[in-house]
Amino acid sequence: MNRGIISLGTAILIAACALWSCNDDSAGGGLLQWGGGWTPEGKWGADGEFGSDGDADGDGDGDMDGDSDGDSDMDTDIDTDTDIDTDADTDTEAPPDAGEDDGGTDVDAGQALPPNGALPQGVVPEREVLYLSADDSNSQSSPALIRSMIEDPSFGIIPRSEIRIWEFLNYYNFGYEPPDSAVPLAVTQQFRPYDMAEGLYALQIGVQGRHITEAQRRPVNVTFILDNSGSMQGQSIALLKATCRAIAASLREGDRASMVTWNSSQTIVLDSLAVSGPDDPALLAAIDGLSANGSTDLHSGLVVGYDLAFANYLEGGLNRAVLISDGGANVGITDEEIIAEAAAGAEGEQVYLVGVGVGTGSYYNDLLMDTVTDVGKGASVFVDSADEAHKMFEDRFLSTMEVTALDVQVEMTLPPYFTMNQYFGEEYSDDPEEVEPQHLAPYDAMIYQQLIKTSEPDAVYADYTIDLKVTYTDALTGEPGEASTSSTLQALVDTPCDELRKGDSIVVYAQTLGFVDLLLEEGDSAGAIEECQNGLAIVQGSAAELGDADLDEIAGLLETYCGKLACSEAMIYSCQGEYYECQSACYDSEDYEACLSDCTGPFCSCVDGLGCDPSTFSECEGFEA
Repeated sequence: MNRGIISLGTAILIAACALWSCNDDSAGGGLLQWGGGWTPEGKWGADGEFGSDGDADGDGDGDMDGDSDGDSDMDTDIDTDTDIDTDADTDTEAPPDAGEDDGGTDVDAGQALPPNGALPQGVVPEREVLYLSADDSNSQSSPALIRSMIEDPSFGIIPRSEIRIWEFLNYYNFGYEPPDSAVPLAVTQQFRPYDMAEGLYALQIGVQGRHITEAQRRPVNVTFILDNSGSMQGQSIALLKATCRAIAASLREGDRASMVTWNSSQTIVLDSLAVSGPDDPALLAAIDGLSANGSTDLHSGLVVGYDLAFANYLEGGLNRAVLISDGGANVGITDEEIIAEAAAGAEGEQVYLVGVGVGTGSYYNDLLMDTVTDVGKGASVFVDSADEAHKMFEDRFLSTMEVTALDVQVEMTLPPYFTMNQYFGEEYSDDPEEVEPQHLAPYDAMIYQQLIKTSEPDAVYADYTIDLKVTYTDALTGEPGEASTSSTLQALVDTPCDELRKGDSIVVYAQTLGFVDLLLEEGDSAGAIEECQNGLAIVQGSAAELGDADLDEIAGLLETYCGKLACSEAMIYSCQGEYYECQSACYDSEDYEACLSDCTGPFCSCVDGLGCDPSTFSECEGFEA
């Protein structure tokens, strides 16, 4: 999968006010009417992955033309011709002239024309058509990793490089209605003004997977590929075991389990064990017997693991390789090829990868799992506690392990004069070949959130439509399918939008963390704390209005982080200097440890005196005020 935005789509934008009166509510059913109420509060200031717009031209937009206007031509305006005005002809007049031909493509502004399909052929503005990707619906490690970092008292500033906003939207639950079980998915859209004067509108698309029962799921053939190298000692191996036990608890009679461990050597622990039911004794015994030692050899572990998976391939079943590691290994080109070929399924035999990161946010290296699950077409999760293992592999076993629709791609046709302004999925393009289709799990929803903008904010008509088409392959039948929906803008703004509000709040949470890092990098500590408090207020407001448990959790995390920021500032500017001075003097002391202890007490008292929690800092463990 490509990271960030591939390209900005193009459209022919013709100035609407030159074609009809912007204030004429009689044309085309009238202008869009908005009676007020909640509007999105997302910042919309960065793409879905902080620090990258997804192209290589260095301008900050998502196209490859080298300018910063957001279209794909080489001029500096926002239309798609090559002159420097903002109309869609090739002369240099703006707006189009009233019929005097100067050699360009002229439009007669004297025509009184209604919007949409009533425009004569040749005058109808081309509607932008875009293809969207939100990543596989069960790619969701980033928010769990970030939560672990926030909850770790010794961890400092959240690095924006770890924030993948689309994974935040994947991780939390949305209340979209599932389709009838005969079809794998349903598509819904919700829409609200963001800034009508500027022509900005928020749009969230939800592609909801069908619900299936445990009895309906396919038989499972699971191959555990387990990192038991020396770096896995302690908490990491304990979490590996907790994850394996959670999967064992979700298996049923007739499922099969194999296991290979890898460090400096590879050991086949189980070879196609016929599971007797949940918590199979032989499987649990194999899990309990695991220990960590030796160096790391990911490549050989993958070779043996995938050989085992294909040797025991279950026709018509759910074939999964579960790779569990603390991320300490490096992944090479050959390893990616092994995983990609297995996911592609030569001769129809597909083994998808479930990548499970274990450990703590302060140690875990996210690069390994993010890389291998991109090519492995499966879930990416992070487990930092036994509770999270239970949540992901017992409560959410079907949505983590199963697939309901393959190669899901969304085609979005925007209203006249509208274009993409900001996108929070993984990638989009006006070329379907540029956007990699993704897989959707049962119970899961793919969330596509974006800001769209019109070049004619005073001429947004009520009967303009947003048209969606979703193509896919049914994972259970292998048959291709299509789902579509079309709604007028007025119908959309008149419809409740709780899912959009929740999505907006999740984006605010992720963006707040990213912007705090940016502001601190720029030396604006006060701005970072203010940014955190503003984000917290938005999430708290939505949590209270919606009564949503996920938003309650997010609000608690942001509150903790804002408090940690304040304490960090207190430590850095008020207390830390004296502590480090004292610590330096201890190097000349005969009893370094005793000297250092004498430094720690005043430091912790200083932090406590500023109203911060001393236990936030590892130096103050056991401190009593």
